[in-house]
Amino acid sequence: MFYKHPYQLELEEFKVSAEHLKVSKAVKPASLEDTKFVEVYTEEQLNLMISDLENVKELAIDLEAHSYRTYQGFTCLMQISTRNADYIIDTLHLRDKLHVLNEIFTNPDVVKV
Repeated sequence: MFYKHPYQLELEEFKVSAEHLKVSKAVKPASLEDTKFVEVYTEEQLNLMISDLENVKELAIDLEAHSYRTYQGFTCLMQISTRNADYIIDTLHLRDKLHVLNEIFTNPDVVKV
């Protein structure tokens, strides 16, 4: 049985914007002391983070997985960074709430690294 990629249409129709191809100057990151750090454990904190992320043009994502006593493993921690903030998300605790990230993660106007 063969299943299409759930975002096949979006991937096929994706066009890189001129702004994303524009050469820009490197931006030195803020110091740790000047960068907001947020631990996200609750749905309320998750929604506040989403509100912040809706205003960014780029973000970085990192996932940490746990594979002890499991065949495929599972994501236990997500890290999202913007130019102004670092978020650590407890994906085990918020597992059934993380679908709200779909809108940001699938937004073609936001560069994800």
